[in-house]
Amino acid sequence: MDLENLIVADSEDQDGQKVDKRSVQPQVWTEEQEICILNGLIKFSTKKGIDPLKHKKRFFSYIRGSLAVEEEFTLSQLNDKLKSLQKKFKNNLNKGKGISTPHENRLFELSKKIWGDDIKSVPATTEANIEKFGELGENKIEQVLEQLGEAKRIEFKKEWDELQILELKLSVKRAELVQFQSEIMLDAMMKKFATN
Repeated sequence: MDLENLIVADSEDQDGQKVDKRSVQPQVWTEEQEICILNGLIKFSTKKGIDPLKHKKRFFSYIRGSLAVEEEFTLSQLNDKLKSLQKKFKNNLNKGKGISTPHENRLFELSKKIWGDDIKSVPATTEANIEKFGELGENKIEQVLEQLGEAKRIEFKKEWDELQILELKLSVKRAELVQFQSEIMLDAMMKKFATN
């Protein structure tokens, strides 16, 4: 989608203070824009490697170049829309019944990619289990390990050390891949620059 007219317009009041012209009126979003926002959340997260919901200003800058809107919108309006989309997703998830329109179904599927893990990762009985069994913190682990024999403790430590080594190897492999791809991109850009 093209977005040519998506800069937030500010003006100054009589005292020289910046005032957002549209801060009073809520933004009306089209179905296409709602889909674009959700796709933008997914693409931003994939491209930048950061959570757009924790870096909303950066996401705002990114998405405002992707939406076709007749009127400009503010960060606050975008935040309101994100909250509304998340609330709609949670409500549809809790209802458990079918979605009525193809658009609502598309919104639900995209929302599931964004917020689905948050919903299913919290069991309903978590608080009751904590009260009943206590939290599995470092103190509990240490208490349990002290009750095990020396041989079992050494075995656990060895397994954890092996896991840590595998994680470090994976981290090195990832860094090598990033370096390799960066070198390819640099070569391509240098060739393009040399031909211009």
